Amino acid sequence: MPRIEEKAVDFVLDFEKKRTGCDPIDVSRKRSIIGYDVLSMDKNSKIDRTIEVKGTRKGYAIPDAAETEFTRNLTLIATHLYVIGNLDNPNSNPILYIIPRKDMKKEYLSIKRTIHFSTTFQKLLPKNYREPT
Repeated sequence: MPRIEEKAVDFVLDFEKKRTGCDPIDVSRKRSIIGYDVLSMDKNSKIDRTIEVKGTRKGYAIPDAAETEFTRNLTLIATHLYVIGNLDNPNSNPILYIIPRKDMKKEYLSIKRTIHFSTTFQKLLPKNYREPT
C-alpha cells in the first residue's frame, strides 16, 4: 500500500493535469532536486509552478516541513504548498489546500529541531529495558 506522501503526490499530479492541462512531473524522489515534489509544466513546456506536497490523514493538519523546503530566511522554495487532507479517510473525500509562497509569512512558522534515532540503534536496546528506579 502506498504511503501517505505517495498518495498525496499522486493526488497532486492528477489535480494538476485537470487544473489547466499542465504536464506535472513527480520529482519527489530525485536527490538532485530539493525544495519541492512536483514540477508543473504549461503547454509550452515552461515551468508553471513548483509544488511542495504535504499529505495527512486528518482534514486540517499540515505535516512538518524539512529544512530543505525553505531558504535560510524561511521562504518557501516552491512557488506553492499543496496540503491534501483526509487521505485514507473512507468517510470523506480528500481536501486540497493550495497556499502560494507569497501567503506563507515567517510569523506562521517556527523552527523545530529534532534528532531521529535509527531503527539500527533502537535494536541495540535490550528488550527488557526499564527505567532505573
